[in-house]
Amino acid sequence: MDLAERDDLAEYVSAARAAAPKDFLLGEGKLLFLWEWRIHQPLAGSEERGDEDGGVRIERVDLRSGRSTRWRFLVGAEPVDFEQIWSGERGVRPPGRFAEAVRRTVKKLCAREGRLAPHEGQGTLWARARAWCLGDDPVRFAWEHGVRRGPSGTVMAPAFDTAGGTALPAVGEDYHGPVVLRARAAAWFAHEMGHAALEAECFEAIPGGAGARLIEEPFAGEWPAGFAFDDLGHSAGFAVLWDGAGLHPPCAAGHFRRASIRDPALPALSVTRLDARNAPRRALSSFSVSTPIVDSVFAGRYDPLSKEIYLAVRLHGEPPVGSRSRRLIQVRADRAWAGYCAVDAGEDDALEFATCTRQGFMHAVMVGAPTSALDSVRLVSAEASMTKGLER
Repeated sequence: MDLAERDDLAEYVSAARAAAPKDFLLGEGKLLFLWEWRIHQPLAGSEERGDEDGGVRIERVDLRSGRSTRWRFLVGAEPVDFEQIWSGERGVRPPGRFAEAVRRTVKKLCAREGRLAPHEGQGTLWARARAWCLGDDPVRFAWEHGVRRGPSGTVMAPAFDTAGGTALPAVGEDYHGPVVLRARAAAWFAHEMGHAALEAECFEAIPGGAGARLIEEPFAGEWPAGFAFDDLGHSAGFAVLWDGAGLHPPCAAGHFRRASIRDPALPALSVTRLDARNAPRRALSSFSVSTPIVDSVFAGRYDPLSKEIYLAVRLHGEPPVGSRSRRLIQVRADRAWAGYCAVDAGEDDALEFATCTRQGFMHAVMVGAPTSALDSVRLVSAEASMTKGLER
């Protein structure tokens, strides 16, 4: 999108603000006006447009909670009269020339990334263009894109969402003691601990891991997981969710996300990393030969009612996930750090893309963690039906 088009888009957003309905002009907080266009385009066969979505949105944001109290969104055809549109008519999309500018840029990126991509250009390019103003601030712009190459290679599949959550029953208590989590399994554990931090009702007397930190840093990953500005227009923030001092209240500004122009922005995980550089370390060979080693996790959930994390796992040496016999890890989030240590196993703790759903909101995330050991967890045998309540 060139400078002239950006100037036109700024005028478009300013016009939307000037025509705001009277009921939006009253009340606490700030008004947010947002224009957004999203595209995800396969690198192979880039002549196709891929999936697109976008529109214009107005909402009033409560400054204390950062949440939207009222909103309207418009998608569909091109607007003519903002006052008539905001009065209640829906099915209106922002001017096509702005969307076309985004398409042109995406097409160029696909051509460039397709030449760089392995496996004959496999992969998908995700891109988003935004223009917004918050309160009386001037219009700002953001352009984000990222490439997911080849097979998704996700650490976790879409998460399961229930109303309030339900603790899962255990069938036979098989083991209680230390467990080693390989890097990808540890990353899933870190992600669920992030949910525990976001959904905790109290931040007092909840211990952390000695020397370990659970970090949320959206700017460290590619979009659609990472971003420079969150979906309320704030600069992406760095937040420590857990450390040796315990659980920290999540930082709201800079960590809000929305699934689309149709949805309100909510506090959410984006790029989560378990930093264990200063944590106690052990060699993998120092553990007893009877210590369970978790090779992979194929389902999991944090349950806010029981305060427990559930991970459906495959142990080292066990048959593939499709077999009837399954194992389920249960550990309380407020006790999970007890005796935590990083394990020297020669594995990379690089960030990887994954997909997360919580409270009906599905979005891309990135997670990373080193091979880790939890001191005391419950590992039970589980029938396949018991894992249906977990994210997959």
